[in-house]
Amino acid sequence: MRILQSHADFIEFEPTQKEISQAEEVEKKKYRYEDIVVLFVSVERDDTEAVGKKAIDDVKEFLGKIKGNKILVYPFAHLSRNLAMPNDALKIIKGMEMYAKSMKIETYRAPFGWTKSLHIKTKGHPLAETAKIYGTEAKAEVRRDKTSSKKIILDRKGLPPNDHRILGQDLKIFTFADEVGAGLPLFMPNGEFIKHKLQEFMSLPAPSHDFQTVSNKL
Repeated sequence: MRILQSHADFIEFEPTQKEISQAEEVEKKKYRYEDIVVLFVSVERDDTEAVGKKAIDDVKEFLGKIKGNKILVYPFAHLSRNLAMPNDALKIIKGMEMYAKSMKIETYRAPFGWTKSLHIKTKGHPLAETAKIYGTEAKAEVRRDKTSSKKIILDRKGLPPNDHRILGQDLKIFTFADEVGAGLPLFMPNGEFIKHKLQEFMSLPAPSHDFQTVSNKL
């Protein structure tokens, strides 16, 4: 199971069309939830309901840290190429919803099997976005980390010391992974912090200025 966890100011989505025959019946309208932790979930082959419960246990712990108690389980197939069969995936996702409710978490779920338009605003703190892997795929990731010879090692020869690739890795802002893409930077915690601060700055209203004509003295 792969999960992208986002602590959001709000999320708004609208089901637009069914992707698969097993898609749930749902009203086509806009759904909006505010101040919520969103779990974008890809259920993979060999995942079990126990894997889903482990994910909910972790989000429960996270909710305690942020003093929140509201989540949205959002089926999101785009995180994996090793997806479970639709009926199996839906069963596990429903199990996650029921387990979360049994733990007194205010829980919502996006419809399964639909293409959805999506608008989300993520909060601006370092832990607001987290990617997680559970189950057999998580064990496989650990084995790949230990045995993989495909890690990207930056060749610093001929690069100036202030090259962005050197600074990014030395300051733990971003890194690269071959299985994701040689040219795709992956934010590390320092990078996530900087990104959110920039997003906060960009969302501030532009300052007003009084312009005066100044004559140049040459």
